[in-house]
Amino acid sequence: MVSQEAELQSTGARIIFYFREDKDKKNRAYHGDTYVAITEFGKKVRSHVLLSYGNSSQPGSKHASDQLLLLSQKKLRPALLNKSDV
Repeated sequence: MVSQEAELQSTGARIIFYFREDKDKKNRAYHGDTYVAITEFGKKVRSHVLLSYGNSSQPGSKHASDQLLLLSQKKLRPALLNKSDV
């Protein structure tokens, strides 16, 4: 078991994942933070989020792992707070 702690760029937030070596000698995440949100409450609410494993459990969906690249870059994405943003 390997633990990795990553600091998200310029936020001070930390996320933690645990990895385990599988049969093909690759480390696979099996436990850790899956949803991270940093929210600023003010006259206008601003938020950045990350759902590390993506936003779908459907096989073949383009959203099944669409946020892994952001995770590997230690970045968050803007939250979709308004219906018009979706």
